Amino acid sequence: MKTAHHVFLICCLFLLSFTGSCDALGQINSSGIELTETEIPSPADSLSASQTAYTVSAEGVPASARFVNQQLSAFGSVHSFPDGTLAYRGLGAFNGITSGVSVDGQRLASTGFENRKVNFGQMPTMLFSSFSFANINQPETASGSPVLATLSTDGYLSEHRSLLFSAGGGLQTQNREFHTPDNRFSLIYSDSYGDHVRFAAGIYQQGFSFGGSALQTTFANTDFGNGAVDVIDTITPSAYFNEEMNRGAFLNVRIQPQEDISYAINGFVNRQNTGISAHSNFYNTNADWINPQETGAMGNRGQLQYRVGSAENIITQTALSGSGTYLLGASELKLSGGWSFGGFTSSDLNIPFGTGSLNFNINESKPGFVNMEVTNRSLRMQDMLIQEMREVTTVQNEHLINFGLDFDHNINENSRLGAGFLFTNISKKGSFKDASLRLLAPTTAANFRRVNGTELSPFGDTAYQFPFLVEPDDARRFFRNNYSLFRQELRDQTRRSDFRNYELMEQVYASYVLAQSNIGPATLRGGVRLEYTDGSYTGNQVGFNEIGNHTGTIDTTAASSHIHVLPFVNADIQILDALQFSASLSSAVNRQNYRLLSPYRLVNEESRQIFQGDASLSPIQTYTGDARLGWSGLPGGDIYLGGFYTLLQNLPIDVRLEQQVPDAEPLEVFTVGTNPDDSSVYGLEGGWEQQLHFLPGILSHTGFSAHYTRMYSRHRHTLGSPKGDLPGVPDEVISGALFYNSSRLQFATRLSHTSSYTLGYFSPESSLNRLEASEPAPIKSTGQTSLSLSASVTISASLRIWADASNLIQADITEYSVSPRDYAWQQQQLQQTVVMAGFQLTF
Repeated sequence: MKTAHHVFLICCLFLLSFTGSCDALGQINSSGIELTETEIPSPADSLSASQTAYTVSAEGVPASARFVNQQLSAFGSVHSFPDGTLAYRGLGAFNGITSGVSVDGQRLASTGFENRKVNFGQMPTMLFSSFSFANINQPETASGSPVLATLSTDGYLSEHRSLLFSAGGGLQTQNREFHTPDNRFSLIYSDSYGDHVRFAAGIYQQGFSFGGSALQTTFANTDFGNGAVDVIDTITPSAYFNEEMNRGAFLNVRIQPQEDISYAINGFVNRQNTGISAHSNFYNTNADWINPQETGAMGNRGQLQYRVGSAENIITQTALSGSGTYLLGASELKLSGGWSFGGFTSSDLNIPFGTGSLNFNINESKPGFVNMEVTNRSLRMQDMLIQEMREVTTVQNEHLINFGLDFDHNINENSRLGAGFLFTNISKKGSFKDASLRLLAPTTAANFRRVNGTELSPFGDTAYQFPFLVEPDDARRFFRNNYSLFRQELRDQTRRSDFRNYELMEQVYASYVLAQSNIGPATLRGGVRLEYTDGSYTGNQVGFNEIGNHTGTIDTTAASSHIHVLPFVNADIQILDALQFSASLSSAVNRQNYRLLSPYRLVNEESRQIFQGDASLSPIQTYTGDARLGWSGLPGGDIYLGGFYTLLQNLPIDVRLEQQVPDAEPLEVFTVGTNPDDSSVYGLEGGWEQQLHFLPGILSHTGFSAHYTRMYSRHRHTLGSPKGDLPGVPDEVISGALFYNSSRLQFATRLSHTSSYTLGYFSPESSLNRLEASEPAPIKSTGQTSLSLSASVTISASLRIWADASNLIQADITEYSVSPRDYAWQQQQLQQTVVMAGFQLTF
């Protein structure tokens, strides 16, 4: 489920640069983005009608854009989901296709356990002096997996010795009624050796924390014809707290012994440590835990379960690359290669507790928004018993090696020809262990420390306050100190774990040919990409007999190969001096997630079920058309209108089959296939960027921008189901900004809104029994709005101070079916307002 970056580029193409002041790193602007035109299109992302590169200040004015994904989400037609992932032009379902990310010319290995996603969104912007899209100078452009973003630290290279130090700190408000400190710093050194060698190196650290809460209510089936009222089946309030630390370093060396020869060596490493604490209360309103007479129960009765969890994750990304560029008259030859590593380890501990019967009253001020009060007694520590506990560990390592050759030749002043080849080898191994442990003897949680329940009370609503909470660290300590009280359920552990372990090896051979010609007022670009992928995959076959005993685990292997020819063409036509028309047609392929290609097979004769992967899945194929009309007749301004259409083929889809067995009941086979129906995303967009240079005095330094995108989609998520919206595609994305930019002072405020969109679908057979329906129903999310402010003041040539505030609007998000008023089943409250200030010194 991943494509979309190639449609993201066109919505960003036409952002004009804001003229900015110069800091120690070079030209910046109030948005932190400088737009420049390039002359050659990307063969990997030719959907763009014109090519652009964006330069991002490492500690620029938008200090609130602490991470790459925040920087990207500042654009029109780009929005972020509550989990922090990005949706480009609304294609949230395909965010996994961020595999084409390179740092200093080397493509990054992915860090997802079962997908191809590169987790680069949480990398600090302080590390990168620039990032660009569809850059012809990167060898990855020869690959059929297009480059989403090229991040670079080259901007720190300098002819003179310099030391750049940046530091900052701040507070983050939470619904926990206290502040959490944030911090960051970076130290970058650059120098030169003689006239031919330049180098730069830097280290950084960035720490932050945030929290959130959610309330989920599940409704029993309702017979509307008989006038029955909704019955609340379960109520689940939950809260979490997340602490994260990014650390990293980079090294760049550039050697140019002659004007027509240059060499480069680059190294990069980023390590992200994350700790998550989570609590949730589960009220089952239709179940009794103990005899009602024991508690004097009156009115409603139900069972209360309390769950405490903690997770520790480490993501490591490393890249090492080298290249040589040779100018041969009117031609340029570039050799490049490198290695990158993506590593992911995680440990999750989940301990549920059970307690006695509760009596409570439920009132609804409006349908779907419940208010519950416990009426009979308060809970005590002695009431809590540990139920089944689960400890999940995940380890994933991926190595990526590639070698590229690019050739570019100027035929004449109006025509150019380019060609290239890239070989990529991907090696990945994943292991998964889901350990189920049970308590041998009854015990209490009396050893756990109580904390103030109001600190993690969802929404600050006293109706859902739990009298005490258990800290995840205390839960871990209790488990380790009382390990003899637990035993492992090896059968369950095997059933959950073995089939998810796999290895793979893929070789990708890719090449391209590109031509460009200027004919009068038109610039035409076109070419073709060729990609061949050869993959070998190893998974586990796990068997269980009629009485549920494990019969064995053996390796299974599978191989598949695919070849694709991918043409592309685009054109820029200068109709008038200030009027330009651009259009493009392009195609691309995106390989399926590793998990889907693993030839695992889980056979459970007791339940008569088989679960298996499908290594023969075809890659996702996309075809995109794009058109745009731009007018720059206003001094310092630009207005554009455009439209786009993307067709998606071979999206993965769940498949259920029957396997006949002689003299026995048939086996149900659950697997994955490719959707025989096409899905599509299309829409219209427009924008206006304006610098008010013609105004007098300080007003001449002001400006504004506004962007609007309207999107539609069609998608069939299961075989035979009616077509609905593609998950992650909102109806509208709106963004606007006001800015002031002078040589001394820069200020910007940005507001964006993403309307409601479909999250996914549920079927009547699922546990989400909110509605009686014969057809799957969509689960939707309400819209989201974000606001940020940033300011920077240049005190001297060596000192700059900055301040910013991000996420100023509290994110109250409701997930619902039918309508948010009648069937709101989950509400999330994400308060992540961050206020920070800092300084930058240049020596």
